[in-house]
Amino acid sequence: MKVLVAEDDFVSRKIMTRLLENEGYEVFSASNGEEAWNVIEREDVRLVISDWIMPELDGLALCRRLRKANLQKYVYVIIVTAKNHTEDLIKGLEAGADDFIYKPINKAELLVKLKVGRRIIELESELFEKNKELLKANELLTKMSLTDSLMDIGNRRYFHHYMEKTHASYKRHGTPYCIAMVDIDNFKSYNDTYGHNEGDSVLRLVGKAIKSTVRMDDEVFRYGGEEVVIVFSNQKLKGGLKASERVRRNIENLAIKHDRNEPFGVVTVSIGVAATGGSESKELPWEEILKEADAAVYKAKRSGKNRVCAMAPGLFEVVEKRMPL
Repeated sequence: MKVLVAEDDFVSRKIMTRLLENEGYEVFSASNGEEAWNVIEREDVRLVISDWIMPELDGLALCRRLRKANLQKYVYVIIVTAKNHTEDLIKGLEAGADDFIYKPINKAELLVKLKVGRRIIELESELFEKNKELLKANELLTKMSLTDSLMDIGNRRYFHHYMEKTHASYKRHGTPYCIAMVDIDNFKSYNDTYGHNEGDSVLRLVGKAIKSTVRMDDEVFRYGGEEVVIVFSNQKLKGGLKASERVRRNIENLAIKHDRNEPFGVVTVSIGVAATGGSESKELPWEEILKEADAAVYKAKRSGKNRVCAMAPGLFEVVEKRMPL
Protein backbone atom coordinates (compact mmCIF):
# COMPACT_ATOMS: atom_id res chain seq x y z
CA MET A 1 0.00 0.00 0.00
CA LYS A 2 1.26 3.49 -0.86
CA VAL A 3 1.91 5.85 2.07
CA LEU A 4 2.82 9.53 1.97
CA VAL A 5 4.92 11.09 4.72
CA ALA A 6 4.58 14.89 4.75
CA GLU A 7 7.07 16.36 7.23
CA ASP A 8 9.19 19.49 6.96
CA ASP A 9 11.85 18.19 9.37
CA PHE A 10 14.38 16.22 7.32
CA VAL A 11 15.47 13.85 10.08
CA SER A 12 11.93 13.01 11.22
CA ARG A 13 10.88 12.44 7.60
CA LYS A 14 13.78 10.04 6.97
CA ILE A 15 13.17 8.08 10.18
CA MET A 16 9.47 7.58 9.41
CA THR A 17 10.20 6.71 5.78
CA ARG A 18 12.70 4.02 6.74
CA LEU A 19 10.40 2.61 9.43
CA LEU A 20 7.48 2.27 7.03
CA GLU A 21 9.59 0.80 4.23
CA ASN A 22 10.80 -1.87 6.66
CA GLU A 23 7.13 -2.70 7.33
CA GLY A 24 6.53 -3.28 3.61
CA TYR A 25 4.86 0.02 2.67
CA GLU A 26 5.67 1.87 -0.55
CA VAL A 27 6.60 5.29 0.84
CA PHE A 28 6.57 8.73 -0.78
CA SER A 29 7.81 11.80 1.06
CA ALA A 30 7.22 15.56 0.92
CA SER A 31 8.73 18.47 2.82
CA ASN A 32 5.63 20.71 2.68
CA GLY A 33 1.92 20.62 1.94
CA GLU A 34 2.19 21.64 -1.71
CA GLU A 35 4.69 18.87 -2.44
CA ALA A 36 2.41 16.46 -0.60
CA TRP A 37 -0.57 17.50 -2.72
CA ASN A 38 1.42 16.94 -5.92
CA VAL A 39 2.21 13.40 -4.76
CA ILE A 40 -1.47 12.73 -3.94
CA GLU A 41 -2.49 13.89 -7.42
CA ARG A 42 0.21 11.81 -9.11
CA GLU A 43 0.20 8.58 -7.09
CA ASP A 44 -2.53 6.29 -5.78
CA VAL A 45 -1.71 7.15 -2.16
CA ARG A 46 -4.14 5.63 0.37
CA LEU A 47 -2.49 6.64 3.67
CA VAL A 48 -1.10 10.07 4.57
CA ILE A 49 0.97 10.88 7.65
CA SER A 50 1.21 14.67 7.78
CA ASP A 51 2.73 17.09 10.24
CA TRP A 52 0.25 19.73 11.39
CA ILE A 53 2.64 22.68 11.02
CA MET A 54 4.40 22.87 7.64
CA PRO A 55 5.42 25.68 5.25
CA GLU A 56 3.28 26.71 2.24
CA LEU A 57 0.36 24.41 3.11
CA ASP A 58 -0.06 23.00 6.61
CA GLY A 59 -1.51 19.62 7.51
CA LEU A 60 -5.05 20.87 8.10
CA ALA A 61 -5.13 22.85 4.87
CA LEU A 62 -3.90 19.72 3.08
CA CYS A 63 -6.76 17.77 4.67
CA ARG A 64 -9.33 20.30 3.56
CA ARG A 65 -8.06 20.31 -0.01
CA LEU A 66 -8.01 16.52 -0.08
CA ARG A 67 -11.61 16.21 1.13
CA LYS A 68 -12.87 18.85 -1.28
CA ALA A 69 -11.15 17.07 -4.17
CA ASN A 70 -13.74 14.26 -3.95
CA LEU A 71 -11.24 11.59 -5.00
CA GLN A 72 -12.57 8.25 -6.22
CA LYS A 73 -10.89 6.34 -3.39
CA TYR A 74 -10.74 7.33 0.25
CA VAL A 75 -7.41 8.59 1.64
CA TYR A 76 -6.85 8.02 5.35
CA VAL A 77 -5.04 10.90 7.07
CA ILE A 78 -3.08 10.79 10.32
CA ILE A 79 -1.97 14.19 11.64
CA VAL A 80 1.30 14.42 13.58
CA THR A 81 1.17 17.14 16.23
CA ALA A 82 2.32 18.35 19.61
CA LYS A 83 -1.10 19.96 20.14
CA ASN A 84 -3.30 18.00 22.54
CA HIS A 85 -6.06 20.43 23.50
CA THR A 86 -9.60 19.31 22.76
CA GLU A 87 -10.28 22.41 20.65
CA ASP A 88 -7.27 21.59 18.44
CA LEU A 89 -8.39 17.99 17.94
CA ILE A 90 -11.90 19.13 17.01
CA LYS A 91 -10.41 21.57 14.52
CA GLY A 92 -8.36 18.76 12.98
CA LEU A 93 -11.32 16.40 12.71
CA GLU A 94 -13.43 19.13 11.12
CA ALA A 95 -10.67 19.65 8.54
CA GLY A 96 -10.92 15.99 7.56
CA ALA A 97 -8.27 14.22 9.64
CA ASP A 98 -9.01 10.61 10.61
CA ASP A 99 -6.57 10.21 13.49
CA PHE A 100 -3.74 11.92 15.39
CA ILE A 101 -0.36 10.86 16.74
CA TYR A 102 1.51 13.01 19.22
CA LYS A 103 5.15 14.02 19.23
CA PRO A 104 7.52 12.50 20.07
CA ILE A 105 6.27 9.66 17.87
CA ASN A 106 6.09 6.21 19.43
CA LYS A 107 7.01 3.58 16.82
CA ALA A 108 4.58 0.92 18.10
CA GLU A 109 1.72 3.42 18.32
CA LEU A 110 2.35 4.65 14.77
CA LEU A 111 2.33 1.11 13.35
CA VAL A 112 -0.91 0.28 15.16
CA LYS A 113 -2.58 3.43 13.85
CA LEU A 114 -1.43 2.56 10.33
CA LYS A 115 -2.91 -0.94 10.68
CA VAL A 116 -6.22 0.59 11.75
CA GLY A 117 -6.12 2.97 8.80
CA ARG A 118 -5.26 0.15 6.43
CA ARG A 119 -8.16 -1.95 7.72
CA ILE A 120 -10.57 0.95 7.23
CA ILE A 121 -9.27 1.54 3.69
CA GLU A 122 -9.66 -2.16 2.82
CA LEU A 123 -13.24 -2.12 4.12
CA GLU A 124 -13.91 1.05 2.13
CA SER A 125 -12.47 -0.60 -0.98
CA GLU A 126 -14.73 -3.63 -0.50
CA LEU A 127 -17.71 -1.33 -0.08
CA PHE A 128 -16.68 0.61 -3.21
CA GLU A 129 -16.54 -2.62 -5.26
CA LYS A 130 -19.89 -3.81 -3.89
CA ASN A 131 -21.43 -0.46 -4.76
CA LYS A 132 -20.07 -0.77 -8.31
CA GLU A 133 -21.60 -4.24 -8.61
CA LEU A 134 -24.89 -2.93 -7.23
CA LEU A 135 -24.83 -0.04 -9.69
CA LYS A 136 -24.25 -2.47 -12.58
CA ALA A 137 -27.10 -4.66 -11.36
CA ASN A 138 -29.40 -1.64 -11.11
CA GLU A 139 -28.40 -0.52 -14.60
CA LEU A 140 -29.20 -4.00 -15.90
CA LEU A 141 -32.58 -4.00 -14.16
CA THR A 142 -33.34 -0.56 -15.54
CA LYS A 143 -32.39 -1.70 -19.04
CA MET A 144 -34.55 -4.81 -18.68
CA SER A 145 -37.50 -2.70 -17.53
CA LEU A 146 -37.14 -0.50 -20.62
CA THR A 147 -36.44 -3.26 -23.17
CA ASP A 148 -38.78 -5.53 -25.09
CA SER A 149 -37.33 -8.98 -24.38
CA LEU A 150 -38.55 -10.56 -27.62
CA MET A 151 -37.29 -8.00 -30.13
CA ASP A 152 -34.42 -6.67 -27.99
CA ILE A 153 -35.41 -3.06 -28.60
CA GLY A 154 -36.93 -0.37 -26.37
CA ASN A 155 -40.42 -0.99 -25.06
CA ARG A 156 -43.41 1.33 -25.06
CA ARG A 157 -42.60 2.68 -21.62
CA TYR A 158 -39.11 3.68 -22.73
CA PHE A 159 -40.56 5.19 -25.92
CA HIS A 160 -42.77 7.58 -23.94
CA HIS A 161 -39.87 8.56 -21.68
CA TYR A 162 -37.55 9.09 -24.66
CA MET A 163 -40.08 11.18 -26.56
CA GLU A 164 -40.62 13.54 -23.63
CA LYS A 165 -36.88 14.33 -23.64
CA THR A 166 -36.58 14.45 -27.44
CA HIS A 167 -39.53 16.77 -27.94
CA ALA A 168 -38.38 19.02 -25.09
CA SER A 169 -35.01 19.35 -26.84
CA TYR A 170 -36.80 20.18 -30.10
CA LYS A 171 -38.84 22.92 -28.41
CA ARG A 172 -35.78 24.42 -26.68
CA HIS A 173 -33.13 24.10 -29.37
CA GLY A 174 -35.05 23.39 -32.58
CA THR A 175 -33.39 19.97 -33.04
CA PRO A 176 -35.63 18.23 -35.60
CA TYR A 177 -36.64 14.58 -35.52
CA CYS A 178 -38.75 12.10 -37.48
CA ILE A 179 -41.01 9.35 -36.22
CA ALA A 180 -41.45 6.26 -38.41
CA MET A 181 -44.19 3.76 -37.60
CA VAL A 182 -43.30 0.32 -38.98
CA ASP A 183 -46.05 -2.28 -39.35
CA ILE A 184 -45.45 -5.85 -40.56
CA ASP A 185 -47.82 -6.56 -43.45
CA ASN A 186 -50.41 -9.31 -42.91
CA PHE A 187 -48.72 -10.45 -39.71
CA LYS A 188 -51.88 -12.04 -38.29
CA SER A 189 -52.09 -14.18 -41.40
CA TYR A 190 -48.45 -15.16 -40.91
CA ASN A 191 -49.17 -16.33 -37.34
CA ASP A 192 -52.27 -18.21 -38.50
CA THR A 193 -50.30 -19.96 -41.26
CA TYR A 194 -46.90 -20.65 -39.68
CA GLY A 195 -47.65 -20.53 -35.94
CA HIS A 196 -46.78 -18.10 -33.16
CA ASN A 197 -43.28 -19.49 -32.63
CA GLU A 198 -42.39 -18.64 -36.21
CA GLY A 199 -44.14 -15.30 -35.74
CA ASP A 200 -41.89 -14.56 -32.77
CA SER A 201 -38.88 -15.47 -34.90
CA VAL A 202 -40.01 -12.96 -37.53
CA LEU A 203 -40.33 -10.25 -34.88
CA ARG A 204 -36.78 -10.94 -33.71
CA LEU A 205 -35.41 -10.85 -37.26
CA VAL A 206 -37.27 -7.63 -38.06
CA GLY A 207 -36.00 -5.99 -34.87
CA LYS A 208 -32.45 -7.03 -35.69
CA ALA A 209 -32.74 -5.77 -39.27
CA ILE A 210 -34.04 -2.39 -38.15
CA LYS A 211 -31.31 -1.96 -35.52
CA SER A 212 -28.61 -2.82 -38.04
CA THR A 213 -30.00 -0.29 -40.54
CA VAL A 214 -30.50 2.84 -38.44
CA ARG A 215 -27.77 5.13 -37.11
CA MET A 216 -26.30 4.94 -33.62
CA ASP A 217 -28.15 8.13 -32.66
CA ASP A 218 -31.54 6.75 -33.73
CA GLU A 219 -33.75 4.79 -31.34
CA VAL A 220 -36.02 1.80 -32.01
CA PHE A 221 -39.01 0.74 -29.90
CA ARG A 222 -41.65 -1.97 -29.98
CA TYR A 223 -44.91 -0.07 -29.84
CA GLY A 224 -47.25 -3.04 -29.68
CA GLY A 225 -47.84 -6.36 -31.45
CA GLU A 226 -46.16 -6.14 -34.84
CA GLU A 227 -45.71 -2.35 -34.68
CA VAL A 228 -42.27 -0.79 -34.26
CA VAL A 229 -41.47 2.91 -33.88
CA ILE A 230 -38.20 4.44 -35.06
CA VAL A 231 -37.16 7.91 -33.93
CA PHE A 232 -34.64 9.44 -36.33
CA SER A 233 -32.83 12.08 -34.30
CA ASN A 234 -31.71 15.38 -35.83
CA GLN A 235 -33.46 14.40 -39.05
CA LYS A 236 -35.90 16.28 -41.28
CA LEU A 237 -38.67 14.65 -43.30
CA LYS A 238 -36.61 13.95 -46.43
CA GLY A 239 -33.86 12.24 -44.46
CA GLY A 240 -36.42 10.27 -42.47
CA LEU A 241 -38.04 9.03 -45.68
CA LYS A 242 -34.75 7.82 -47.12
CA ALA A 243 -33.80 6.11 -43.87
CA SER A 244 -37.22 4.44 -43.68
CA GLU A 245 -36.89 3.21 -47.25
CA ARG A 246 -33.58 1.56 -46.35
CA VAL A 247 -35.34 -0.18 -43.47
CA ARG A 248 -38.17 -1.35 -45.75
CA ARG A 249 -35.75 -2.72 -48.36
CA ASN A 250 -33.59 -4.53 -45.83
CA ILE A 251 -36.60 -6.27 -44.30
CA GLU A 252 -37.91 -7.32 -47.72
CA ASN A 253 -34.42 -8.58 -48.59
CA LEU A 254 -34.53 -10.95 -45.63
CA ALA A 255 -36.73 -13.01 -47.97
CA ILE A 256 -38.73 -14.62 -45.15
CA LYS A 257 -41.38 -16.74 -46.83
CA HIS A 258 -44.96 -15.45 -46.38
CA ASP A 259 -47.35 -17.02 -48.88
CA ARG A 260 -50.32 -15.03 -47.61
CA ASN A 261 -48.64 -11.67 -48.16
CA GLU A 262 -49.57 -11.30 -51.82
CA PRO A 263 -48.20 -10.31 -54.26
CA PHE A 264 -44.80 -10.27 -52.55
CA GLY A 265 -44.59 -13.77 -51.11
CA VAL A 266 -42.18 -12.65 -48.37
CA VAL A 267 -42.43 -10.69 -45.13
CA THR A 268 -42.69 -6.96 -45.83
CA VAL A 269 -43.46 -3.82 -43.86
CA SER A 270 -45.44 -0.66 -44.42
CA ILE A 271 -43.93 2.47 -42.91
CA GLY A 272 -45.49 5.82 -42.08
CA VAL A 273 -43.25 8.81 -41.45
CA ALA A 274 -43.96 12.17 -39.83
CA ALA A 275 -41.55 14.89 -38.81
CA THR A 276 -41.25 18.08 -36.85
CA GLY A 277 -41.26 21.18 -38.97
CA GLY A 278 -42.49 24.75 -38.86
CA SER A 279 -43.06 26.90 -35.82
CA GLU A 280 -46.56 25.51 -35.35
CA SER A 281 -45.27 21.99 -34.59
CA LYS A 282 -43.38 23.29 -31.55
CA GLU A 283 -46.72 24.05 -29.97
CA LEU A 284 -47.98 20.51 -30.58
CA PRO A 285 -47.27 17.57 -28.26
CA TRP A 286 -45.16 14.77 -29.73
CA GLU A 287 -48.23 12.53 -29.62
CA GLU A 288 -49.65 14.51 -32.57
CA ILE A 289 -46.57 13.71 -34.66
CA LEU A 290 -46.98 10.04 -33.73
CA LYS A 291 -50.62 10.19 -34.84
CA GLU A 292 -49.49 11.57 -38.20
CA ALA A 293 -47.01 8.69 -38.58
CA ASP A 294 -49.74 6.21 -37.66
CA ALA A 295 -52.10 7.76 -40.20
CA ALA A 296 -49.37 7.50 -42.84
CA VAL A 297 -49.09 3.75 -42.14
CA TYR A 298 -52.76 3.29 -42.98
CA LYS A 299 -52.18 5.24 -46.18
CA ALA A 300 -49.30 2.90 -47.04
CA LYS A 301 -51.51 -0.13 -46.34
CA ARG A 302 -54.33 1.19 -48.52
CA SER A 303 -51.85 2.01 -51.27
CA GLY A 304 -50.73 -1.62 -51.60
CA LYS A 305 -48.45 -2.27 -48.61
CA ASN A 306 -44.65 -2.74 -48.69
CA ARG A 307 -43.99 0.97 -49.08
CA VAL A 308 -43.18 4.17 -47.21
CA CYS A 309 -45.65 7.02 -46.88
CA ALA A 310 -45.12 10.39 -45.26
CA MET A 311 -47.59 12.67 -43.59
CA ALA A 312 -47.12 16.40 -44.03
CA PRO A 313 -49.45 18.96 -42.45
CA GLY A 314 -52.73 18.67 -44.32
CA LEU A 315 -51.57 16.21 -46.99
CA PHE A 316 -49.96 12.82 -47.62
CA GLU A 317 -46.86 12.26 -49.65
CA VAL A 318 -46.62 8.70 -50.95
CA VAL A 319 -43.10 7.44 -51.45
CA GLU A 320 -42.76 4.60 -53.91
CA LYS A 321 -41.02 1.52 -52.56
CA ARG A 322 -38.17 1.94 -55.03
CA MET A 323 -37.37 5.56 -54.21
CA PRO A 324 -33.69 6.48 -54.80
CA LEU A 325 -31.50 6.48 -51.69
